[in-house]
Amino acid sequence: MKLITTANFLHAYSRAEISSSDAIKGIGASGYRELTQLMADLDIPLPRGAKDKAETQREVDDVLPILRERLIEVGEIEP
Repeated sequence: MKLITTANFLHAYSRAEISSSDAIKGIGASGYRELTQLMADLDIPLPRGAKDKAETQREVDDVLPILRERLIEVGEIEP
């Protein structure tokens, strides 16, 4: 499948057919945080299982600020 649209890239990443780096480049995102934010906004699930612990930690570090913002927005935690 040729990846053309943002949706193509996001779904390919979700299915672990491409790396997060390829998805970020393909959609012109500034980084992993923007990629995961867009996926969350569009209800596209993150892929299951990372290739290594360093990648997993980097992804967790990038997504935690997004989660914190959302929890503050809905009143689950204090700012």
